[in-house]
Amino acid sequence: VRETAIAAWRMDRITTADAETLQFPGSGSNANCALRTLRRMLSLAKDWGTIQSAPRIKLRKEKERSVIFTPEREKALLDVAPQPLHDVFLISQDSGLRPDEIIRLRWDHILWDKHLIFNPDGKTDKSRRYVPLSDRVRTLLRARAQGATSEWVFPSPRRKGAHITYSPILKQFTKAREDAGLPKEIVLYSARHSFATDMLDRTGNLILVQQLLGHESVTTTQKYLHPELKGIAEVVNERNAERHTLRHSQGDAQS
Repeated sequence: VRETAIAAWRMDRITTADAETLQFPGSGSNANCALRTLRRMLSLAKDWGTIQSAPRIKLRKEKERSVIFTPEREKALLDVAPQPLHDVFLISQDSGLRPDEIIRLRWDHILWDKHLIFNPDGKTDKSRRYVPLSDRVRTLLRARAQGATSEWVFPSPRRKGAHITYSPILKQFTKAREDAGLPKEIVLYSARHSFATDMLDRTGNLILVQQLLGHESVTTTQKYLHPELKGIAEVVNERNAERHTLRHSQGDAQS
């Protein structure tokens, strides 16, 4: 909301129609995060008597995330991704952090010895969480730390004492996606989705994945999880082999 046209408006000027025409970068989920914040602000303004009534703020339709970064897609993007997109993407891919959480990271959030990254805030109360610090993310952060003079991992090149903003990252991603020949269905948030899918596939622990993503409910987490079927055939084959062995052992016993 802070980066939209209504940011400088008086609250009693904002209408339902204004909210419906707002444009936000990223997915419907990202837009709904901002719209829920606006809805809460208007509700509080009404409670405090600042405005007489709060307009109805409608949420956007959210699509289930079904596109992920395969190893081939990851390589294709990294081959053409400029900085800081390159590092933001890798951190999201390996930690599940949202891009807007990554650009707000400070150096004191990196727990080098514990192999963790601490996220102090975010969209929900559950957003305050620890996520893994992988070896390749550690390497890129060590490179960034060399000669760093800012508290921010991603300092703004234009605003002293501030971190970078999300919009330039999104513009970099859009061009890199085109240069890499990736489908338009894949978005920067797909890195977070890929992390969730891989972690569930390898751990089978939905609650753990929910905690890593910082979701309030498992229902929200399930929207991120792409059906992973690559191991199903092996499971069926193992079952059939067990039944085959059992039938033969029973036949030998009867004879």
